[in-house]
Amino acid sequence: MITAFGSAVYLMFGQGKAWILIGVAALASLPVTSFVFLQFPLLVDVITSTYGYGVFGKKSDRVFR
Repeated sequence: MITAFGSAVYLMFGQGKAWILIGVAALASLPVTSFVFLQFPLLVDVITSTYGYGVFGKKSDRVFR
């Protein structure tokens, strides 16, 4: 939707004006960038839990086994 909106704005207002294309690209990249930064810790946790030490590599704090 962001790409379609940016394309429509450029087609309507940006004929021969490169600064409009730069502005639309900058504003369209803000939500994508924020989404990537907000989802990165989740990706790290998923990779760590999948390929990390696993169940058998964890140390137990229990006194009795």
